[in-house]
Amino acid sequence: MTVFVKNIILMVAMLLAAGLTVMLRPTASLADDRGRTDLEMMMPKVIGEWQEQPNLSSVVINPEQKHMLETLYSDTLSRTYVNSEGYKIMLSIAYGKNQRDGMEMHKPDICYPAQGFEILNKDVVSFELGGGKKMIRANQMVTRNRDRMEPLMYWTLVGTQMFNSRLEKKYYEFTYAMRNKVADGMLVRVSSIDADTTHAFDMQSRFVKQMYNVTSGNTNVRLFGESKD
Repeated sequence: MTVFVKNIILMVAMLLAAGLTVMLRPTASLADDRGRTDLEMMMPKVIGEWQEQPNLSSVVINPEQKHMLETLYSDTLSRTYVNSEGYKIMLSIAYGKNQRDGMEMHKPDICYPAQGFEILNKDVVSFELGGGKKMIRANQMVTRNRDRMEPLMYWTLVGTQMFNSRLEKKYYEFTYAMRNKVADGMLVRVSSIDADTTHAFDMQSRFVKQMYNVTSGNTNVRLFGESKD
């Protein structure tokens, strides 16, 4: 079977799953099974070479207004980390207990332009974590607001599955709905103010790799999803 045929079959399966998800109305919450999510407690204040700087939290661009945050998300976290070189990484995590239509998390593609940012470039990149234990696919964006250049990368999860398209998200929601579970979701974003985008993405990847290494167990799965191997 050719790769093209396999992709067509997979797409048809995902479309069917997306349609069936609309008809299924799960009544139990995956979030209740997983226990309370407290991002402040979950995230370490030291990530490899990076140390949290609480007094710098104000430099994190909050992509949603307060009332929208309270409606869409069950918990959010915004922190700034700095290393010995003085390089600052902004980390933002948003968690929502219910990812049904109308309650979905808002991606940076939407909320950054709403805050006056221009998206100059967008790409999807893959890189290894944990010395090859896991492969991550993240969205990279270069944004600008006047003189402020803010390259960023982010990824999204539904339940314990990382996804890169709406169709893929619907497929995973269907697999949970078949178990009578309403899926939860998480968006993880790292960014930095840096006009040198290549340098910015190198530093962000370095931070993400160290974040993977210092987290374990349930926290690691919540942030990076289940390994497929």
